[in-house]
Amino acid sequence: MKALSAPREATAPPVGTAPPVGTAPPVGTAPPVGTAAARPAYRPLVLVAGAVAVLLAATSSRVGAFGDELYFVAAGRHPDWGYVDQPPLVPLLARLLWDVSGGSLVVLRLPATLLTALAVVAAGLIAYEMGGSRRAQVLTAAVAGVSSGLLATGHVLATSTVDPVLWILVTWLLVRWLRLRDDRLLLAAGLLTALAVQVKFLIGGFWLVLIVAVLVAGPREMLRRPLLLLGGVVTVVSLAPGLVWQARHGWPQLEMASVIAAEQQQTAGGRAAFLPLTVVMAGIAAGAVLAGLGLWRLLRGPYHFLGLTVVGVLALFLIGGGRQTYASGLLPVCWAAGAVRLDAYPARLDGRPASRAWRWLTHPLSLALTLVVTVLAALPVRPVAQQVQVDYVARGSTGWPRLADTVARAYADLPAGQRSRVSLVADTFWQASALEVYGPARGLPRPYSPNRGYGYFGEPPERARNTLYVGVDPGALRSAFTDVRQVAKMSNPDGFVEQNGVVPVWWCTGRTVSWARLWPGLRHADTAPLTW
Repeated sequence: MKALSAPREATAPPVGTAPPVGTAPPVGTAPPVGTAAARPAYRPLVLVAGAVAVLLAATSSRVGAFGDELYFVAAGRHPDWGYVDQPPLVPLLARLLWDVSGGSLVVLRLPATLLTALAVVAAGLIAYEMGGSRRAQVLTAAVAGVSSGLLATGHVLATSTVDPVLWILVTWLLVRWLRLRDDRLLLAAGLLTALAVQVKFLIGGFWLVLIVAVLVAGPREMLRRPLLLLGGVVTVVSLAPGLVWQARHGWPQLEMASVIAAEQQQTAGGRAAFLPLTVVMAGIAAGAVLAGLGLWRLLRGPYHFLGLTVVGVLALFLIGGGRQTYASGLLPVCWAAGAVRLDAYPARLDGRPASRAWRWLTHPLSLALTLVVTVLAALPVRPVAQQVQVDYVARGSTGWPRLADTVARAYADLPAGQRSRVSLVADTFWQASALEVYGPARGLPRPYSPNRGYGYFGEPPERARNTLYVGVDPGALRSAFTDVRQVAKMSNPDGFVEQNGVVPVWWCTGRTVSWARLWPGLRHADTAPLTW
């Protein structure tokens, strides 16, 4: 990227004034409200996004279905207004794609591929709305395309893939509204929010912090716009069935917050690692630098309310023990602001000469190096035996058909007269999901599990006096059955030991307690330790 001489600082016009659409903003400042670059760089943005989509599609079937993906498919077969751990949109979508495609991973993950590509384009368009040149737009899109925050989740269908893209689109609409003052954009943001709350409830925190930030920093007129209120009403109506489901079941999603915090502590270092991992997720070199520079610029310029929103939402996630992936929807607006600022001063920053290091951080070779590192760390490009050593998702994507095979053999060994009166119970929701997805083709009955959402899909039938239990330790079942003994074991060296690694199968006979009494005490939201 060429270094240009630093232009003189330009004076921003009053808020709300704008040159005709299609004119470029003054160079040398964070773009004032009411300006835009000459035109969006659609062609290079689409090319960058297309390259990302091709990369994700090429790696989407390299390993197997992730445990969460199997759970979404299984949950979609138990449709409801809500679940313990998420709203219903992703489970319904996963079930539809799996059933229509006959279990194709490429088809199942196609929405993730397309949405990640859309996020790349939207990131570049945020830079455009901030007055970024063609170069700033492409830099923002390129940084988004090589970031682990998007690529790491872009090759699996999960709520952590869909939700951030909706945040990015909402942010783009807000920045665009700030330039055009077209209130239809606020309505569109509300409609996207109504869709987002069917994926995760997290965007509610985004809006609460944003409203406070607007009250503090302006523009307060945004909150008086009728179409924004209309979008809020649509969101509340969309949210209502899920909230009713949560209330009827004792608000299990609140319990999930503590479970997720515990999982983060176990697998990712907890709160102490949240901000460092967020920086890594932003992308080494250019991504982290642009995010930091962009946040600093947001807090100082006409997008002050967005800077406060980013800081406030990050604080909420940090205090609540959330996953670093929750923050990925906040990164593009920071990248965009950083790219616009850097592009305005390619040779000098705040009157001081920029070092070669600054210029290198945004050089195409630096972006290429970041891409290589991200691909090796986040995408399944290595042989499976090597990939599972460094990739949590890959390790949770192996052995599931083998588990179904093991349980099917144990089930087939039962006397024919007993098989019709046997319940199939799995310890964790991943195991139950694998049995529900892969079991029918192997002659297995419907599985049950007391873990997470599965605990609310129903309890085993009372007529089933005996049980095949899948899990490391039958635990409480020992006191509820007269005889418990191991009859099979699945060994998968590429999996988590108690999930899809070493998993025994137990034959439990002579149940002495009704499932109606036993099941509520068995239900739990935590999972087996993800030990290697």
